[in-house]
Amino acid sequence: MTAYSAFSPTGRAIHLTDAQQTDATCYIATHHLEGNFPGGTIDLRYQFTLRDGLIERLVIEP
Repeated sequence: MTAYSAFSPTGRAIHLTDAQQTDATCYIATHHLEGNFPGGTIDLRYQFTLRDGLIERLVIEP
C-alpha cells in the first residue's frame, strides 16, 4: 500500500491509512482526517463495491 496524504488550503489533512480488497468486487479504504470539527480527528472507513468498473455501493462510517 502506498501512503497518500492531501492537504487543503484551510489546513485540514486527509491520510489514507489502509486499503484492502476483500473479494473480487469489494474494497475497504480507511482515511484519517484532521480538521476544524468537534474532536479534531476521525478515522473513516469507506466500503465500496464495483460493478462494470463503477462504484455500485458506497458506505462511509467511523
